[in-house]
Amino acid sequence: MLTDDQVTFFRKNGFLSPLRIIEKNDAVSLRELYHTTIETDLRAKVIEDGNVGLEDFEDVADDPHLYFKWVADLVFNPKLVNAVQALLGPNVVIWETRFFTKKAQTPDFISWHQDLKYWKLNDGCEEVTAWIALSPSTEKSGCMRVVPGSHKLELVDHTQTFADENMLSRGQEIAVDVDENDAVSMSLSPGEMSLHHGKIFHASHPNQSNDDRIGLAIRCLPTSAQQTFGKGVATLLCGTCPRTNFHLVEPASNNTPTFERIRKLNHLYAKVGSELAN
Repeated sequence: MLTDDQVTFFRKNGFLSPLRIIEKNDAVSLRELYHTTIETDLRAKVIEDGNVGLEDFEDVADDPHLYFKWVADLVFNPKLVNAVQALLGPNVVIWETRFFTKKAQTPDFISWHQDLKYWKLNDGCEEVTAWIALSPSTEKSGCMRVVPGSHKLELVDHTQTFADENMLSRGQEIAVDVDENDAVSMSLSPGEMSLHHGKIFHASHPNQSNDDRIGLAIRCLPTSAQQTFGKGVATLLCGTCPRTNFHLVEPASNNTPTFERIRKLNHLYAKVGSELAN
């Protein structure tokens, strides 16, 4: 999918955008599935029918490709796979998927940060995030902004602000000044994708538009990557992966996660969390 020039641009700047991954009409259809399978209806139905507590359903928003086939199909889109392979090589795992949704006319924002600062991966690990828009992601709606070339810097210190409106878990924020004039906005229309390096400085402003901004982030690692605390959870995207590096989990095979599937995954997440805590 990527040309030599696009690969060169990514190596130099740490990002690439926009790339058409699916047609706009298909993105609109997936947005409807997002609302009916993740945000509202099916979540309530699974909790009611499967006698699953709300706390057991929390991880669905974090790794939806493990619960819903429509998300897994998007992750395994050949255009995405080929693009990531061009940057990371033939052997790649999905380390995490997560929806980032900013409601219309809300103050939620994401502060300047580097993804790899907190992920407890081995030194020198390469990572690429693919971010797919299911709704317009514009400057007005709070699209992602990056500082070109900042991925060539070392990981810098971050402060934890715990700001109420910061969408990051601890309000992580780079402890150095970032000149907004150096930043580039990665606007996307529905069905388009951006790629960014795990060390690049990036952030996003609040959504001041009248439409929700909905995007799926897909964290990609070479299979040579390792967690520093034990084995993390991952899904093989392409190639091969030594099972000593990750707990490999198959993607969802249908759009109705069962009680057993949810319980099994929660048990695995708890095990990984225990390893992290120790």
